[in-house]
Amino acid sequence: MEILNLKKVPVVNDYIWEQEQGNVDYLIEKKLGIYEPKIKRLPETIKNLLEDKELYSSYKEISIKEKIENGVAKVSTYILGEKSKG
Repeated sequence: MEILNLKKVPVVNDYIWEQEQGNVDYLIEKKLGIYEPKIKRLPETIKNLLEDKELYSSYKEISIKEKIENGVAKVSTYILGEKSKG
């Protein structure tokens, strides 16, 4: 998610199951990045992403439309606001 927040195209090869499962599912479902679990295919996948400007642009456009943002400030304000009321 941090990569998406930076408006970059994530390429995931492996992840910590359960902890990151939802993020990888989201990435695949929304077509925000690439999940390539086979390490031998990774160089070709990266090469295609970097050389195919249309492919790269399509990921970037989807990412921009998704309006992903860092919510730390909003969550912190909410929590601090709730605590000050209580």
